[in-house]
Amino acid sequence: MSGSGAREQQEEPQPIRVLLVEDSAVDADLLVRELRRAGFQVEWRRVVSQAAVEEALREADWDVVVSDYVLPGFDGLRALATVRAIDEDIPFILISGEVGEEIAVEAMKAGAQDYVLKDKLTRLGPALRRELREAEGRRARRQAEAALRESEARYRALTERLPVGVYRTDIEGRILFANPALAHILGFESVEALMETEPNALSFYVDPEERAHVLERLRRGSGLLKVEQRLRRRDGSEIWVWDIQQAVKDESGEVLYLEGTLEDITDRKRAEEQLRTALREKEVLLRELYHRTKNNMQVILALLSLQAMATDNPEVHEVFQEMENRIKAMALVHQKLYQAQDLSRIDLKEYVEEFAALLFKSYRVAHERVRLHLDVEHLRVPIDIAIPCGLILNELMSNALKYAFPQERPGEICIRARRAENGYIELYFADNGVGIPPEMDLRAHSSLGLQNIFTIAEHQLQGEVRYETGRGLAWHIRFPEELYEQRL
Repeated sequence: MSGSGAREQQEEPQPIRVLLVEDSAVDADLLVRELRRAGFQVEWRRVVSQAAVEEALREADWDVVVSDYVLPGFDGLRALATVRAIDEDIPFILISGEVGEEIAVEAMKAGAQDYVLKDKLTRLGPALRRELREAEGRRARRQAEAALRESEARYRALTERLPVGVYRTDIEGRILFANPALAHILGFESVEALMETEPNALSFYVDPEERAHVLERLRRGSGLLKVEQRLRRRDGSEIWVWDIQQAVKDESGEVLYLEGTLEDITDRKRAEEQLRTALREKEVLLRELYHRTKNNMQVILALLSLQAMATDNPEVHEVFQEMENRIKAMALVHQKLYQAQDLSRIDLKEYVEEFAALLFKSYRVAHERVRLHLDVEHLRVPIDIAIPCGLILNELMSNALKYAFPQERPGEICIRARRAENGYIELYFADNGVGIPPEMDLRAHSSLGLQNIFTIAEHQLQGEVRYETGRGLAWHIRFPEELYEQRL
C-alpha cells in the first residue's frame, strides 16, 4: 500500500503472434502500438506480397492475420484467399482507410472475421480478443469433428470385417448405418443397395408389432436387450435373427437412436425344429415299445397261468407263480415308463409301492396280518436300475411272504431306499419273521431266488450285499446311482 489507496494489480500482457500484410511500415507500427496499448505482448512480422504471405504461414504459427485492403499489386481479398487456402481457422481482420459496404460484405462472406477502419483502431483490440476466442472454439470444433470422423472411420473399418450385421436406426426405423454383413443377411449385394432400396428397417419385420414392442421395452429399460425375431429378406423369404440391441438416450432419457447386431440363426432354428421333431418321434416310438413290451409280457403271463392250470402238482404251481412274479416286476417297470413324462426314468417310490401291493395280492396275504412299512425316497432311476431293483425286491418279498410267517403268523416287513453319500443308493429290506438257522449260508444255498439276489446286486448293479440273521432276516444292498448315467 502507498498513500491512501491500493495500487491496482496490473494484468499480464497477453502474448500474441501477428502476421501483418501491410505495405506501409508507419501504418504497421501504428497497428502494433495499438495492440500493445490494448494489452497484448506482440510478436509480429510484416509482409507485402502473396508469396511472402504463403512463406510466413508455412514457416511459423500465427495467432491472427491483420491485412490492409489496398496493397501494391495485391489486395486484402486476395490475401484472405491465400490465408484460407492454408489455414481455415486463423482469424483474419481487414484494415482499411475506407471500406465500402459491398467490399466489407464480400470479405465477410469470403471468411474474414472482421474489418476495422484505420481511423477507429481502438476497435482492433476488442475485435481481436473476440476473434481469438472464437478461433479457439472453431479449432476445438474442428478437432472434435476430426476425432469423430476418425472414430467413425475406425468403427466402419471394424464393422465391415465383422461376420454379424451391425446397424443403427432412429426411432422411426430409418437406417442410419449398416455394415456389409447386415446387407447380406437382408439379401442385398451391398450397403449402398440396401440404403437405396429399403432405407427403413420396419419393412423387414414379418410382424411390425414386434419392433414396437421391442422399442417400448428399450424406452422403459436400460442396457442390452436380446431377442429372437423373424425378418423378411429382399426376396421375400423369412429368416430368424438373434438381435442384440440397445437404446442410446440423451440426458433427459429420450431415445436418440437404436444400435445393435444381427446374427442369422435360421439354420440353427431349423436344426432345433428338426431335433424337436426327432425327439417327438423317438418319444412315440419309445412309448410304443414300452407298451408292446408290457403287452407281450402280459401274454407270457397268461400262457404261464394256462400252463399252471394244466397240472395239480403244488411244486409246479409254485414255480409258475415265481416266474409270473418276476415277469410282473419287469412289466411294471415298462408300464411306469410308458406312463411317465420322462421316458428314461421312473420314480422308485411309486414303483415299490405298486409292486409290493401286487405281491401281497399274488400271495393272498392280508395287510392286517403282515404289515408293510415303506420308507422310500422319490428317486428317479433309469430302467437299467429299476428292473434289477424290482427283481431283487420280488425275491426278497416272495421269500418273506412264503416262509417268514408260517401258520398265519402276524408280522412286519420294512422296505427302505434312500440316496446315500458318495453317489450310492442304499436298499434295506427286513422282516421280523421266523428267520433262518444261524449256520445257514445264503450265498451257498441252491435256491434260484437267493442266487438271483446276489448275482443281480453284485454283478448287474455292481453293488454290495450283506444280510443279518437273528430276529427275522435283514438285507443291506448298496449300489452306485450313476452306474448307467453315461449311457443315457
